[in-house]
Amino acid sequence: MARLLLVDGRQDMCTEWRAALEARRHEVSVAANASFVLTMLERNPPDVIVSHVVLEDMSGCELCAIVRTDPMARQIRFILLTETRKG
Repeated sequence: MARLLLVDGRQDMCTEWRAALEARRHEVSVAANASFVLTMLERNPPDVIVSHVVLEDMSGCELCAIVRTDPMARQIRFILLTETRKG
């Protein structure tokens, strides 16, 4: 079982991802923005951060760069999600 942190301001997406991951027995937390993630890292760091690339307060890429500068968080796996639109 892994501790995952989902980062996405879209509640519907987080609900779907959370249900799928919890069905596979992962412990899942949700953050609506990057600022909340940075606070959570101090209290209860996850094993994996899964972040949408577009967030309300900074990009997922910027968040990843910040996480990588923290010696205590460098080992956390970071997955960036994007989406494509079908026209």
